[in-house]
Formats: sequence, C-alpha cells, structure tokens
Amino acid sequence: MNQTPMKSIDNFTFGDIILADYVFSDNSDSKLRPVLVLFRDGDDYTVMKITSKYQQNDDFTISLEPDTINNIKMLSYIKIKKITTFHKSLFLEKKIWSISDSQKQYIRQRLIWFLKDL
Repeated sequence: MNQTPMKSIDNFTFGDIILADYVFSDNSDSKLRPVLVLFRDGDDYTVMKITSKYQQNDDFTISLEPDTINNIKMLSYIKIKKITTFHKSLFLEKKIWSISDSQKQYIRQRLIWFLKDL
C-alpha cells in the first residue's frame, strides 16, 4: 500500500470530489484516486470510485463530463457498484472538485434505482 501521509479534514459533503488512498479490492496495493463523497458518519466517509479510464456505458456507471462547476479535465466515470467507506485520515486535506446540483440530483436518482430491489 502507499505510504503517503494523508492529512484529515472534517468538512466534506455530498458532491465533493476528493483524493483518497484507494485500496484495490484484492488488498494487494492502493492508488491515489478521486472519489465522490456521499455522506459522513463520524470520522468515516462513504464514497464512490471515479475513474477516467473508459467504462462501458451501463446502469452502474455515471458519466461525469467536464464543466465549469466541477473543473475536471476529462470525461470521467463514477462507479455506482464501487461504494466504500474510508476513514477521514485517508483523504487529502482539500477537495479537488465539486459537482453541480443537477449532477447531484442525477446521482441520487441512480442510487435510488440501484438500491430499490435490495
């Protein structure tokens, strides 16, 4: 795993995109990558993985296109199936982007659809 020291912060909210030391699913290593904050519970944040690598368009992928609000540089993809929880110490000290209100609403709708059959 990366040994990069991270600084903690307590004020991330839904729609913030921040960098996290994201551990691979097989626990073999980790990578600094952007994640979208869903909510906070104490010192833990529930987030979704973001990647700029092309993803096949499916019901579990949300395209995040660059705009003047989020300031991302290239088309990226939010992976609904990649929801995880991180302790605040695994984040950098500042957010790197935020998403628009319309993007937040769309993500809420997709999450409701994704979770409705549980």
